[in-house]
Amino acid sequence: MMKLTEALFTFIILLIFCGLAACFQTGDEERPGMSVNSELINSKVWKITSFEDDGQDRSTLFKNVYLEFRPNFVFKITKECAVIEGEWILASGNTLLVIRVPDSQEPMSQLEDEWIITKLTDTEMHIIEQDDKGDEEFHFQVAPLQSLSCQSCDNITSILVDSVWSITMLAAGANDVTSETKGAYLDFQEDGLVILHIDEEELVAFWVITDNCQSLEIKWKDNQMLPKQYLRLEDTWSIQETDLQLIVFENEETDANLQIVKGRIPECPDLLSDMLNTSWFIDYMAINDDDLSGHFVGTGLTFLENDQLATEVVVGPAVLGGWMISGACDRLDIEIQSGQLKVLSRQWIITDIENEKITMVYEEGTLRMELHLKKGKPVRTDHCVELIEYIVQDKWSVKAYSEDDQSDDTRFKGYYFRFKENGHLNTWNSDQQVTGKWYPINSCRSLVIEIDKNSIMEPLAGEWEIEQYRDNSITLVYEVMGKTRTLELVRN
Repeated sequence: MMKLTEALFTFIILLIFCGLAACFQTGDEERPGMSVNSELINSKVWKITSFEDDGQDRSTLFKNVYLEFRPNFVFKITKECAVIEGEWILASGNTLLVIRVPDSQEPMSQLEDEWIITKLTDTEMHIIEQDDKGDEEFHFQVAPLQSLSCQSCDNITSILVDSVWSITMLAAGANDVTSETKGAYLDFQEDGLVILHIDEEELVAFWVITDNCQSLEIKWKDNQMLPKQYLRLEDTWSIQETDLQLIVFENEETDANLQIVKGRIPECPDLLSDMLNTSWFIDYMAINDDDLSGHFVGTGLTFLENDQLATEVVVGPAVLGGWMISGACDRLDIEIQSGQLKVLSRQWIITDIENEKITMVYEEGTLRMELHLKKGKPVRTDHCVELIEYIVQDKWSVKAYSEDDQSDDTRFKGYYFRFKENGHLNTWNSDQQVTGKWYPINSCRSLVIEIDKNSIMEPLAGEWEIEQYRDNSITLVYEVMGKTRTLELVRN
């Protein structure tokens, strides 16, 4: 049944090429040609190296023109970013190469004809016009797949070559081989090669961005022993979604899907083993490209058994939360309900793991966060140690308070403050007491005060920059909504 279907399909294609009947006679005497193997022609990129027309060298007309004799009789011409499609077939007992390019103009229309192949090797092909004049002749050479690249695709190209990419989905219809590709990653190189790393093995393919930056083509290099699950990678993939960390591809014709994420993602057992009962300090944190790493100096996480997570902070007690590896082993779910690190409570995409460092991103709408964890216990800076020792020694009172240079020294008169090493903040006078929390950020150059907004102490809630602390006093400045507040505390 399969052979009958293929025969019918070939017959239909033959009918498409009008004028090929009657042994493809063109009114001129037929010329003999060599019988060729179609596998030597298709699935390659051919560069036009020479074109002669009636004895004249007109090769310059086809500078940087590349041809593809694709499966299913698809013929493609590529020049820079322009692509023209037509049909091709081997006829007359595989002795005649017929090309039809119905929508082409000069000089590409010169390729539309019946051709006799006079030379064919693995890397070179010569064709001559079929009629008895034979006054047109092309010479082709095999070119790298990267020759099809469009220069306007520099953006997606630079994203791909910037890092290695882990495979997090590879499927074709019901044939999902994602689980068999765990730990494998791709290294796209500028010279058009892509290296697939599987454990200690390296497999080589060619890659190119085509179709005006809409598709990724991958073709395996010959003479390699390929694991069955990776044969699916060789395809023309339509780019569906792309950013700096995640790229999604599909091929509607084959119902295939491919997803890759930036960085090398190890297999789940290895990742879990590396993280479990281990402390990681926050090495980098950014929100929408604003570097906030200084806010998290001396803070970190410890991934405990039973999905428990402990935080470690400069000031205050550790807070228990939860953690879980999910997705294709490329997601880290963090749950922290309170404390300084609750901002980390979300599902992160793991983009890279190497040199005892985990790189993650989180994106939602216009919000983009990036987090780097590095293995090791967080360490307080000398400046932090000095500040904490200075501020927790005794109680403090307000010497001066102002808003936009308007003094209001009586507002907190009679109130005392005590900053405790466990992160608690007590304020009181002879009539009442108000509690809150405090902790340093920005490498201990700022203080965050959390306090009941419905109390008399509401103006003190916020992120205060430490302007100076010496001689038993500390001056804090807080800028919010175009207003500046200044608070000077003195030791009692």
